[in-house]
Amino acid sequence: MTRTGNSLSPFSNLTKEALHLRPPVQTTVPTSSTTYTRTVKTQGRIDVAKCALAAHFNNTRINPNPAQDTNARRYLVGLQKFNKKKNVDEEIQAQPLTVQELSTLMNGLAGMHPFVGSLLRLLLAVGFPGCFRISEVLNLRYNDVQLVSEGSGRYLSVRIRWHKKANVEEDCQIYHLVDETTYPCLRVCTFHEEYLSTLRVSGANMSSTTFVFPNFVFQHGDVPHVDWQRPLEQNVLRKVLSDVVEMIPNLPIGISLHSLRRGGVFYRVFESTERRFNFRELMAWCRW
Repeated sequence: MTRTGNSLSPFSNLTKEALHLRPPVQTTVPTSSTTYTRTVKTQGRIDVAKCALAAHFNNTRINPNPAQDTNARRYLVGLQKFNKKKNVDEEIQAQPLTVQELSTLMNGLAGMHPFVGSLLRLLLAVGFPGCFRISEVLNLRYNDVQLVSEGSGRYLSVRIRWHKKANVEEDCQIYHLVDETTYPCLRVCTFHEEYLSTLRVSGANMSSTTFVFPNFVFQHGDVPHVDWQRPLEQNVLRKVLSDVVEMIPNLPIGISLHSLRRGGVFYRVFESTERRFNFRELMAWCRW
């Protein structure tokens, strides 16, 4: 922003009143917001200046971030998808998945085969609040996951193996995931029961070493062929999720497999109303 003159005077006056700024070293008055920001930053007052700027926006009823508007966001998402089809350069870094986007993504699985839909809903519900690596989730076996009910409630016990040949007694860590009732998409125990019910209907014979999320390939009529002895491949999961994202206009194309963990970490620290972590608790919870 390089506007000069009277357009910056309300913000300048408001900031000076809030900060009691000393005159800058130079004798000239700042003529742009860039110079003005540099002035308050050198005096160690940049955080208060940001608060004053936000107050100025509120007083003048200016939306500082039009991208948060629903229509503008829908336009930006559509533009991203257009750019992807036209091979236009875009951000390749994983975009954190918000809990609202997670809910939208789960709703998009409703039209899929019942087995695949219930499998993916459980996978997303485990990976997001657990903040697990996607490889750790895909390598879960049936003896690693157990639904536990106690007097205080119930939780899903998840044992994460640190590597493929991990010693179960030593090279693993156990996590307890509880239903977060604030958002239906985070009721992990409910999705676990739904998945087990789907398996019972299909008549599949499970052993303790069978993968919870087996690999599958769609055949004719969108009927999956399941290989219970192999974990779900990341390429298969990536293809299914990208197809769902492509069909839903409100989901950004920047969603990747790593977005699940990044979004879960953000939710745990800043948004969760039932099981919020501080950064120290997060570092103890996650295997970075």
